[in-house]
Amino acid sequence: MSDSNMIDLLEDKHPVRVYKFVQHLDGTDWTLDALEKGFSHRTIKGWAWILHDQDVGTDHVHVLLWTHKEISPEVLASWFALPGPQAQKVRGGKAAIKNELDYMRHQDRSSQDLGKVRYPDSAIRTVPGWDWLAFDREMDERRILSGSSRQRSRNVAQAMSRGLSVRSALTRSTTTETRLRRARARYLLAQEPPLFRLAFYMYGSDALLVDAIGQGLAEALAGGHDEVFVAKDGIDEYDGERVLYWNTSTSELVPGDDLRGAALVAALDVFPSRTPVSTRFGHTQLIHEFTVISGTQPYLRPKAPLGGFREFLEAMMNHLAPARLPVLVLVSTDELEVQVNAGLLDEGTFDQYLTLGRFRMNLHKVLAHARGLPEKQRRAVERDATRRQVAPVLEARDRVIGALTPSDSPAGESLPSALEHLLAEMGEEVAT
Repeated sequence: MSDSNMIDLLEDKHPVRVYKFVQHLDGTDWTLDALEKGFSHRTIKGWAWILHDQDVGTDHVHVLLWTHKEISPEVLASWFALPGPQAQKVRGGKAAIKNELDYMRHQDRSSQDLGKVRYPDSAIRTVPGWDWLAFDREMDERRILSGSSRQRSRNVAQAMSRGLSVRSALTRSTTTETRLRRARARYLLAQEPPLFRLAFYMYGSDALLVDAIGQGLAEALAGGHDEVFVAKDGIDEYDGERVLYWNTSTSELVPGDDLRGAALVAALDVFPSRTPVSTRFGHTQLIHEFTVISGTQPYLRPKAPLGGFREFLEAMMNHLAPARLPVLVLVSTDELEVQVNAGLLDEGTFDQYLTLGRFRMNLHKVLAHARGLPEKQRRAVERDATRRQVAPVLEARDRVIGALTPSDSPAGESLPSALEHLLAEMGEEVAT
């Protein structure tokens, strides 16, 4: 089914008018065929129904539907060939739909108090293209993040403990952002970091072009814009995104500022461990999988890169410092040159980089030509061009991941050859 046929009730800006009816099947000539005929009316924008065949009494169906236009219950009843005036309007809009879905499954409190049989989610039939379970979960989140101040505080903590992001919570709640971020920080602090974390440094003389490539790579790695955290003003508002992006050309951050010490090491640690980092909302943890850094300074020039960035790393991590940047990408007018740390590939030392190749660089030309297109088409072209341009970098990512990912070895994961050799020696008899 194409996206154009999908129903997003939560984002529907039209008035939502809800109706429902119950019809018994026993002792009448009415059949379920009448549902298909009734739902075929174009005025009806969505529907759901369930057959209650486990309740005490006769089998019957519960039907709910919604429209954008006002309809009289009598007209609605005639569309479904109902023998009497069973159809009724339900007040409450989308919240009413949520309540009816709960009642259909007997999940509501009154049904439970009466001891009614619970029906599984699979018993509900809905209009094609509507993910009613996603709607149901979202309405649950909005409900628990409302209410009195004391209730809201407790519910926020519960929602954050299930992994709700601040970005998502802010769309559902009137709770203060500070409270949300404090709860989110505590949640992230308790999480396990990824098995490994890869960092990319993209550099070149054209700061705007490097930034465009860097942002494109970050979004490609994250699978979308929402999973990219831009560390422009520090990490205080880090929300658990998959990718941390740092543009050193526009950011006010330097190694001696907010992104320093434990936070900097955690952001670049290839094999991350649990590392608390300080923010103004309390201690948290960076759990991102990829770090993308963009700048104008060559990484291999002494004292120059990132305002003393390499010197800082070397002072803190000695000879393993270069391994903190597994992939380097030189962005020039006509080419991308992709390099991978040789030590991580077990094909050299950690202060060496292997050039995987030079690739045609023409994103700036594509962007220039696309400026005259309609906005929607221009954005589509820009996204596609950026995706194509960073493809060689993603191949470099795959190569590094292939060298680091778990394998069938007894240790349960792929290890550098030196470590494998040491493990093999353990338990061997020492020659005398």
